[in-house]
Amino acid sequence: MTAGPGETIMASSIAKGQDFVQHIIANAIVVQPADSDPGASDDVPVLANYETVRTSDKPHRRGLLVDEIRTDLYEITGGWPKRVGEQLFAEGPNHQPQYLDSATRLFGWLDERCHVDWTKGSDCVTQERFFENLQMTAEAYDAVETTPHFPPLPSTYYMHPPLPVTNGNYLDQLVSFFAPLTHLDRELIRSLIVTMCWGGPPGARPIYLITGPDHDPDPNKKGRGVGKSALVAVLSELVGGLMTFSHRDNMETIKTRLLSRRALPLRVALLDNLKTLRFSWDALEALVTSPIISGRQLYEGEGRRPNTLVWVVTLNGATLSKDMAQRAIIIKLKRPEYKPLWRQEVASFIREHRWEILSDIRLCISPPIS
Repeated sequence: MTAGPGETIMASSIAKGQDFVQHIIANAIVVQPADSDPGASDDVPVLANYETVRTSDKPHRRGLLVDEIRTDLYEITGGWPKRVGEQLFAEGPNHQPQYLDSATRLFGWLDERCHVDWTKGSDCVTQERFFENLQMTAEAYDAVETTPHFPPLPSTYYMHPPLPVTNGNYLDQLVSFFAPLTHLDRELIRSLIVTMCWGGPPGARPIYLITGPDHDPDPNKKGRGVGKSALVAVLSELVGGLMTFSHRDNMETIKTRLLSRRALPLRVALLDNLKTLRFSWDALEALVTSPIISGRQLYEGEGRRPNTLVWVVTLNGATLSKDMAQRAIIIKLKRPEYKPLWRQEVASFIREHRWEILSDIRLCISPPIS
């Protein structure tokens, strides 16, 4: 039976309509239910202090043991946080330590890595108790360093990018910025730079004494203005900066400052512009050779740090005590040619090539085996 014209038009319209519906289905955007969480994902881990136990009656929550929570935490974070003493820390942006010194900071840090599902209950570990437990049980180190040592110190966590491959030219260029009195003084400047990164035993570093020439061509200045303090300041930027002290500071004040959180990554301590003509400081001599610096740490109580500090003293025309002379390496500077942009140029060179210079220092201490 032949279809009439109307039926043919209808069949054609139905076919086109079916094609249109199939097109809509194929390109549809699935609308989430109103009560769904668009930010939720099965891929986001959850850290909880309980588990759901199903019984014949109804499911209920049972608090997890602290070691169970800790195992889940390390699985989520890859073993973080770690600790120095009782100070928890994690690796933050730009290879800088992020200290987690309260339960609030710890869980704020965790909020960026997982969903935290923490409940209250008589058998549930609180956030404060979990924080205290981590302070006692997290992987422990003696120090956190943002600059390498060569060789690495034991029980030290190094937090820095990998070093590039170099051939020693960057360190030579850095030394060339300064004005040593003799070729020997040039090599002693190099030794000061290298000592800042030496991974030898704590308490085994010498004191460096920076002074001017014995016979200054400008007798009115008597060694002033040859760049002693500037040399120490710019070189210390290689290892994160320095702490500056005066001979008027007492030893307890010095120790408290050295144990502050901001000072812990620093490796250079400067006793600047010493005035006395006969320098002998028994307490400093003892501090230089002590393997551990211990004393009052602000807001923490007793503090400790391995003594990897390099002490530098700047002065003119001093006579050293016998003990100090045996521990001091004296670097003499001549009066340099005046360059108004010298400080900016050397600082820029260090900022731009810091990791190459540190790689060159590695070559000085641990040359490759050919």
